[in-house]
Amino acid sequence: MTPEQKERLRNFIDDGEKEPPPVFVGRENILDEIIRKSVRAFAKGRSPQGSTRVIQGAPGAGKSSLLSELSLRSKESALPRVVKISDINLKQNIPNIIRSIALTGTMTEKSWAVVLQRYREKWAERLEPLQGLALDFNLDIDLSKFINKGHINTLIELEEKIPSNRWHSSVILAVDEAQNLPPGNYTPHADFLQSIHNSTTSLPITQVLAGLSDTQERVLQMGMTNGVRFHTIGCLSRSEQIELIDKFCDHFGIEIGSQRKILMEFFAPTNGWPRHMYWAQQALAEILLDPDIDGYMDNIEDWVSLQKRRDEFRIGYYQVQTSPDMESSRKLLAAVLMEVGRKQNNNERFFFDEVKDAVIKHESKDKGSGWQIPEGLNAQSYLQHLIRRGVLQKDSRSESYVCPIPSFQSYLIEQGGLDPENLNEYTGP
Repeated sequence: MTPEQKERLRNFIDDGEKEPPPVFVGRENILDEIIRKSVRAFAKGRSPQGSTRVIQGAPGAGKSSLLSELSLRSKESALPRVVKISDINLKQNIPNIIRSIALTGTMTEKSWAVVLQRYREKWAERLEPLQGLALDFNLDIDLSKFINKGHINTLIELEEKIPSNRWHSSVILAVDEAQNLPPGNYTPHADFLQSIHNSTTSLPITQVLAGLSDTQERVLQMGMTNGVRFHTIGCLSRSEQIELIDKFCDHFGIEIGSQRKILMEFFAPTNGWPRHMYWAQQALAEILLDPDIDGYMDNIEDWVSLQKRRDEFRIGYYQVQTSPDMESSRKLLAAVLMEVGRKQNNNERFFFDEVKDAVIKHESKDKGSGWQIPEGLNAQSYLQHLIRRGVLQKDSRSESYVCPIPSFQSYLIEQGGLDPENLNEYTGP
């Protein structure tokens, strides 16, 4: 590894899992669909109705990484530009978001490149410093007033002031953590998202919302019912896992040498779950920076300790995701997951009401609190809690409920005193 690559690897260790990954693979069909929709909006001079795309999945599926990759690709001149915000931005300051969209769409190509280089994907959170940059905008109003005074507070006002024929690019509004948006279709944020989805203006704006596995329900609650396309993401395929491992090594100048077989075995327990692959990368990065290893895998003698470090990271993640309600009902949870797992292994559909029936069937007041639904919850709200924690997820194609993270499923079953290897034999306590 070069000194620059070593520094990048140190930064990867220090930055934490919320930062965009150093390399990105997979999800190409989703990215292509989002980009095509936005490109078509600009070509037509307006966005078609139903221009919302929703990316949902359990914690650690890579939703935020997908939005970051979308933002990264928007640096290319031929692609739409992206305004990435959080649910908090949308709940607290819609006029600021509108100004960000306006500036994005009206910047020249040169100015857009300057902004991204200076502030990266979070530039929309720092509008005021833009006044100090020599940027070219297609605006007939003073930039400082436009940014600070809030002259434009709705998309209709934006269209009146700056019609679409004066824009340099279409804009994709990317909202992260969308599951946290309050329900209701008469709230300010719902009105704003509906106006983009229903194309109430001729402005070339599309949107993508990313959130946990119940985001679909939240989007429907906000009144966006027709034309929304939902994408549920999960584990990377085997070929994508190999591609990610190879690109990770290439990016940091890591020499695999004769260790390819053991390297693939090292990543195998992740099951291709993006967050778990990240933890395995973290463990690997730590040892590769050792002066005696110096980026050469052939110099690694103790793979057993390295595997233990990988598992410490992964189990720590399980513990964070395991809520007190899940702990207090660990035996009930294990029994339910045994049924879900058996259905999943046999390719049988398992609908929400059937999972709910399994909870009711296995709950017992006589065998201790570990077999009871936690206080304050019923079977319905208990399952909704499990969805939020990444234990269950609705498969968007089959409408069946599955365990999206296989190793997390096994961990929770074992915590409840059952054997995940005996899914097909288990009939209940």
